[in-house]
Order: sequence, then C-alpha cells, then structure tokens
Amino acid sequence: VEDMHADGKLTDYAMMNINKFMVNRLGGIFLILLDNKKVDLIKKCGEYYIENLIDIVIEYCFIDGILNTKIDIEKLTDKDIDIIVEFMNQKLYPILLIILERNINGIKGILSNSFIYGTDWDYCKPDIIDFDLFLEKLDY
Repeated sequence: VEDMHADGKLTDYAMMNINKFMVNRLGGIFLILLDNKKVDLIKKCGEYYIENLIDIVIEYCFIDGILNTKIDIEKLTDKDIDIIVEFMNQKLYPILLIILERNINGIKGILSNSFIYGTDWDYCKPDIIDFDLFLEKLDY
C-alpha cells in the first residue's frame, strides 16, 4: 500500500484509511489467536487449516473489507490487487504459523521488530469478529 501511494496510485487519504482499516481487521484476527481455546478449535479444522486461515485473513482484511468499502481505490488495477494479496500471503504465513504454534522466540522476534521500527500499538482498534462465523468459513 505504501509503494502504491508513493507511485501516485493512492491519495494520502486513501492510503491512511486502507492501512487503518487493515490494521483494525488484523487486530480482530489477532484477538482470536490470543485465545488458546479458539486456536485449538482452528487447528481442528483440518490438515490445511493454516492455508485456509491465510485465505480467510486475506479475504477479511483486504478483499471483503477494502474492495467493499467507500475507500478511494479507483486507481488500483487488478494487478495491484494481486500484488497486495501475494505480499500478504507471503507475510502472513510465517507470522500466523509462529502465533498458532505458540513459538515464543518467534513471537518475541515479531514484537522486538515492531518495537525497533516504532509500531504504534495504540493505532489499532480491533474489529470484533463472530468466531462461529469465522470457524464456518475456515471449515469450508
């Protein structure tokens, strides 16, 4: 999103709104992943739960969310959207796997990286997600 803004494909307003929207949606996903009981239910959804989870996160945070909102994205092409989805796919897989497997050193690494690069945790106001609906989507 930052690169697309730098290339003039997004206004400042659109970039800020897209980032805020995605952070809030990801915050909702992370709230689910902080609950061990919910993580156990996610893992019971089958052998490919991590791939399905990534698909749902991308759909929820980007495709369903951004494309169906009033955010100014008319300058984005299908190729731009494909690039964002592929980038999210590559980044989400290791992060979600670290969290789902409760890899403490990996989680510390993510947190320290965020601390070093100045991530503002107050920026996020996590969406509230209906977990039953989330599980239904995961178990397709």
